[in-house]
Amino acid sequence: MKSFRYLLLCGVLLQSGSSWAEKMQEPKAEYSADSVFETSGMQMKSKLYAAPGKQRQEMGEGGMTMIIRRDKGLIWQLMGGNMYMESALPKNDPKDPMNMDVQRTTMGSETVNGQKTTKYKVIATTPDGKKFGGFQWMTAEGIMVKADLLLKEAGKTERVHIELTNIQIAKQSPSLFEIP
Repeated sequence: MKSFRYLLLCGVLLQSGSSWAEKMQEPKAEYSADSVFETSGMQMKSKLYAAPGKQRQEMGEGGMTMIIRRDKGLIWQLMGGNMYMESALPKNDPKDPMNMDVQRTTMGSETVNGQKTTKYKVIATTPDGKKFGGFQWMTAEGIMVKADLLLKEAGKTERVHIELTNIQIAKQSPSLFEIP
């Protein structure tokens, strides 16, 4: 279950184009990218597709695919063959990363993986008072190209690194965000 929380957090962070002291928001552009998500205990590579209210992450050849449909309040986990599991996105759940308040401080401009970005110092607080912080590099369209964060939970600190490469800003096929 811990890895599912990390996957959901990863998905939400990749859509987090908010400004100082606002709720997390989605990027303004549709795009695809290669993604690497790392913690001290794991590394996950995936292919990411995003459109407003929708996100698809394909984890490895023949691995699990997760489709987040914020517009429908659903998460679909596709498993090899014709199997899938449907879950409701939590509403007003203090553990749902979309309910976090985010404070950003602009640190400057940098080019990351060929993308012009603004680097931000970030502190996010969940409704139940848990915090995490670090740095995010965001494009003008609100795409998070890179993040280095520290999560504190149950007395433990976990480093999280997320990075997108091969970012292609373009309209995405609606079929990517549906159950096959």
